[in-house]
Amino acid sequence: KDRPVVQRAFTDGVGVHAILVGFPSGVHLAYDGDKGGPGLAWKGRFFDAYLTWFSRFPTFEKPLGEQVVVWPKPSGRFLGYRLDADDDQSPTRIFQRLRGSARFREEFGRRATLHLGPGGALDPMQAGERFRALAEALRPAMPAESARWGTYRRDIHPYKEGPYEGYTPREHWEPEVARLLASYFPARSQVFLDQLRKAGLAAP
Repeated sequence: KDRPVVQRAFTDGVGVHAILVGFPSGVHLAYDGDKGGPGLAWKGRFFDAYLTWFSRFPTFEKPLGEQVVVWPKPSGRFLGYRLDADDDQSPTRIFQRLRGSARFREEFGRRATLHLGPGGALDPMQAGERFRALAEALRPAMPAESARWGTYRRDIHPYKEGPYEGYTPREHWEPEVARLLASYFPARSQVFLDQLRKAGLAAP
C-alpha cells in the first residue's frame, strides 16, 4: 500500500495501450502508451483487474473511482522526442533552454560521445547484449503469451490496419528479435551520434 501499482489494461477512453498507475494517495492515472501522454486521472478506488487477468477476451474497463478527468488527446502517435522539439508542456522546453549554453553543449557532447562510443553504455555491442539477455529472459513466456493474445487481432478485434495474423513466437517474435540484433543495434548508436553532430551537440 505504500508503493504505486501498475497494470496494463484495455481502458475505456484510453484504448488498448493503456498503462494504469494506482498511487497510495488515492489519485490515479491512465497513461496512453499509443499517444505518449496521460489519458485519464481519477480519485478513489483504483481498478478491477479481474477480466484483464482471467478473461481470454477482456472488455474495455472503466476506473472504479470518481471525478474522472479526461486529457485532450494529442494528434498523431508519439514516436519519440526530436532534437529540435520545443514544447512548454514537456521536458523538451528545458532541454532547449539548456542547449543555449555553450558549456552545456560541450558537456552534453562529451557524455554522448563517451556513452555511444566503443565500450560506452550505449555501445552497439553492449546495448545489443542487454537486449539479447532480456529477450532470453522473456523467451519461456512467449508461447503462453501467444496462446492468449496471438489470434486476438485476427479473430476478435481487428484494430486499425491489417494484416491481422495469428502471431507465434517462431514466425513473428523470433524473427523480430533477430532483425533488431542483426541490423538495428549495430547501426543505431552511430546514427544517433551523427544526428547529434549535425545538431551541434557532439564534436565532429
